[in-house]
Formats: sequence, structure tokens, C-alpha cells
Amino acid sequence: MKKLFLFYLLIFTSNFLLAQFSNNKIVEFYSVEKNISIDAGKEFQINLQAKIQNGWHINSNKPLDEFLIATKIFIKDKNFEIKKIEYPKAKEIKLEFSENPVSVFDGTENFKVTLVSKNNLSNDEYKLPIYFYYQGCNNESCMPPNEISTEVVLKVNKSTQAEITSTIQN
Repeated sequence: MKKLFLFYLLIFTSNFLLAQFSNNKIVEFYSVEKNISIDAGKEFQINLQAKIQNGWHINSNKPLDEFLIATKIFIKDKNFEIKKIEYPKAKEIKLEFSENPVSVFDGTENFKVTLVSKNNLSNDEYKLPIYFYYQGCNNESCMPPNEISTEVVLKVNKSTQAEITSTIQN
């Protein structure tokens, strides 16, 4: 128990030592697709990618310890609803300062999000920010949790089809 306490103390106090390394530089997050056709009121998918800086990892969506912060993908726009998120298979790694393995993502990871739009979307352009919440860690310490986003532009045309283009917004 004492080791666990020291582990978490190390994580949170070392953040001050890493303050010169911006959280925004640890992960790049964006949509893979340039164009997708959708029908209003029907499900559609967006493929997302997170590129995690070499030497860093982020906790998976299902960390093995209740005190670790899970990676999450979410939206705030009420015109769309997330139905399902397919997270990549996490890696379990053993770190020098932890007794048990931790479940992480590293390198380039792919996520598939299934959404549904409202039936009553007008023939208009919709900017849909998709948020990525994570905690970046290296083998010695963790940064404070961070939230970044990518913006997906949906253009609904007369045939109730939409075209998606992606821009990065952090």
C-alpha cells in the first residue's frame, strides 16, 4: 500500500518537473476520412487516429487501476449521438515504479466511432467537434489530464447525404 501511495505521489508531483513539455505535443488527434456520405437519421462511422509522441503512452479506455485516468472520446453537439466507440487493443506494460502492469495506448492508434444524426437536419453545413480526453505518461511520470479535439465538417445536401471533411483543431 505504501508503494502505491508513493507511486501516485510521484505521478502528481512530477508533473511540475515536466511543465516545460506541453500536453498538446504528446498526442495529435484527427479524423482519417476526407469524405463520407451519410443519410440523416442513420448511423455512420468516423475513423479517428491518435499519434502519441515517441517515449510517451496514454492510459487505455479501461485502465487496470481505479486511480488511473481513462482515455475517452465524446461529443457535445445535440444533433448527433455516439452509438459505439471501438477502441484499439490496449497494451499491458510494466513500469519501473508500479507493482502491476498498466493498460496503455502508444504509437499510432486507430479508433472507430459510430454516430447517428437527427432526422431533421437541414441542408446545411455542420461543424462537429470530437473530443479526446487522455493522460499522457512516460516511464517515470504522468502529465495532468488533457482534452484536445478535431473538427469534422458535415455538409448535408438535398438528397440527405453529407460530406465529411476533417480539420485539426487543438
